Amino acid sequence: SASLPMSTSMRAKLESLSRGLKRKAEGERDVSSRKRRVVTDESRRYAGAPLSAPVVGRWWAYLGGGRKKWKIAVGPTEGYRSVAKLSVRRQDGETVMGLFASGSRRVAGPATSDAHTFAVNVAIRAVEAKLGAVRGYENGEAADSGTLNYACFAEHRPSKTTRLVLVANASDDRVARLRGVAAELYENNAKNRVFHSIHGYYRPVDRHDGAIFGRDDDGEWQLLAGPDGPIDDRLFPDGPRLFYGASCFRQANLDQFAHIVAAIRDATPQGARVVELYAGVGLVSFHLLRKAAKVDASDENPANIACVRRTLATLEPGRRKKFAYETAPAADVARRGALDDDANCDFLIVDPPRKGLCQPVIDALLRRTKAMTLAYVSCGFDAFQRDAD
Repeated sequence: SASLPMSTSMRAKLESLSRGLKRKAEGERDVSSRKRRVVTDESRRYAGAPLSAPVVGRWWAYLGGGRKKWKIAVGPTEGYRSVAKLSVRRQDGETVMGLFASGSRRVAGPATSDAHTFAVNVAIRAVEAKLGAVRGYENGEAADSGTLNYACFAEHRPSKTTRLVLVANASDDRVARLRGVAAELYENNAKNRVFHSIHGYYRPVDRHDGAIFGRDDDGEWQLLAGPDGPIDDRLFPDGPRLFYGASCFRQANLDQFAHIVAAIRDATPQGARVVELYAGVGLVSFHLLRKAAKVDASDENPANIACVRRTLATLEPGRRKKFAYETAPAADVARRGALDDDANCDFLIVDPPRKGLCQPVIDALLRRTKAMTLAYVSCGFDAFQRDAD
């Protein structure tokens, strides 16, 4: 982290460098089995000059720019992403896997990336080698066709292996070919320990609402190979042991997110009464138990609670008693008055999805007249700016 007041000339130089890198990336070619196609990895566009990304300039201007010594923490630009969710599609007579082209539902980007960790890239290549044995989802086809439409990768960092979830357009586990491919992947790569486990998730495409994994229990999960149960991780050597189920959200860049958690932990007053909304498996709130008098966390994903209980079981009794968790949408928690002046909260943490805070949370904050510290962890600047305004 460093204080980086960005001058106009500095920004111009960085933008010039970024344009050169973009032209280079757009010119790279990937040879497919049928034809040559331009491959652009959108996630790498500003890798050579991250401070030149437009969102950084917008953030800088919105928060006052050089008038305040804001910190911009620039982490590694390669090998940092330990989670990858890739689309699988039937295109031009072949099954391909990768990123959608911007603004389309067509796979155009590569599956592997310099941004991914080594373990994730190795797992992606292993799956790519098996794509000929499965049929990819073709945009617009009927629901429940049994085709593969997503492959999701998450590294188990302690073992340097990867958990794989194969998402099929189906209502049950009738995809026998998918089970066979999973068994072959696991067995063929056992010697090199590529995969931690392989899971199948079956959900017809007509039930998808923008989320790959459903929250309404209308999909079916099945362990296809390897050990059952969540993967575990720690942000800090002396920090709590966190657990992540296959359908639980996990930050893709955990090392960089550790800086955010450390900043929130340092800002937590001794004896604070903390409420965290959109808490996931408690990645932030579990790290505050040394200083907080009470922590109440919540999230709408019902899969989180099993992981939270595993973490609680590793804590000493004193800290365990200070932590409470419930499965509930942030809107419901806010409507019940958890953020009101007379509530047991003087430090609020929100880590909403890209769409930002839901309206009941905003309304509750606007009603409040008593001073309270708010830590807002944003993953989408547009939503953050709207909520702040």
